[in-house]
Amino acid sequence: MTKKGLDLYPHALTMLAWAETWLRDKAGPPVRIRHACGAALASEVDCSCCKGRLKMGDVLLKPGKGHTIT
Repeated sequence: MTKKGLDLYPHALTMLAWAETWLRDKAGPPVRIRHACGAALASEVDCSCCKGRLKMGDVLLKPGKGHTIT
């Protein structure tokens, strides 16, 4: 797998875990994602500086150098 693909892998697993919860019907979830130990995944995002767990209100979006919309 390419580096680009490897960087996307955790995000793809997070989306599959979301589908396991929110896209299930009476038959069960469309896909089941499990760790090699058998446990369900728990995906969290942490700050790279303080290691605090991010919550929706904690994130600021700021224009980057590639921002072109005025």
